[in-house]
Amino acid sequence: MASFKDEAGKLVNSNDTLKRMMTPMPKQCSAASKTKWRDKEKGLRARCENAPMPGQRVCRWHGGKTPQALRLAEERTQLRSAVSALRKLGEHVDPWDRVDPRDALLEVVHQAHAVKEALKFLILDLEEKDLGGMGKMIVEHTEDGPITIPHQGGMIAQTRIRLYNEALDRVARVSKMASDVGIEEHKIRLAESQAMQIAEIIKASISFLPPEQQLIAIQNAAKELKFRSARPALLEVSAASE
Repeated sequence: MASFKDEAGKLVNSNDTLKRMMTPMPKQCSAASKTKWRDKEKGLRARCENAPMPGQRVCRWHGGKTPQALRLAEERTQLRSAVSALRKLGEHVDPWDRVDPRDALLEVVHQAHAVKEALKFLILDLEEKDLGGMGKMIVEHTEDGPITIPHQGGMIAQTRIRLYNEALDRVARVSKMASDVGIEEHKIRLAESQAMQIAEIIKASISFLPPEQQLIAIQNAAKELKFRSARPALLEVSAASE
């Protein structure tokens, strides 16, 4: 996946370059015709009437098939597809103001996997009483006498299972979107691998919290993860602090 970055990994002229790459392509080749004139006396040629090649401003006869033109066309297509995918996911980000939209999409993949793995931990942590109480009523003895209430453990189990299933659906969706955009498979797998390491840190952080606070902690972690890739330095610092 090509990108406009320098050796340090920073976007080069991101505001200008990426915004220019996102400019809509014309429906007609922007080059001058080689055979037709708009004003022959003034030496003004007519505009080429051919359709431009996909993702380009010119047709095949005016340089659209050169290696550089094809590379830039692929770049534009990836950028547009990534922005479209982010908008479908409800991520309202101007691609030229913050990050390359393909990187932003990879970070959504990373976030989705981290949340899924953290929720999986809560599912595996359920006890038999939690599952057995799903949909049942129990008698609670209080100072005012016995009262019948929904089994709290069962309600917690249902909530965790529902959220985990929703997380599975989101993981599948965002991973497919990243693949469809043209992001290399190994980068998607790397984001997933990094997310699992972050999930381990989240699990260690919530294991001692009361059940009702564990989901809140995961939701807060998800907000912090948004548009933040799991850098090796972050993982090393987190591991050292345990």
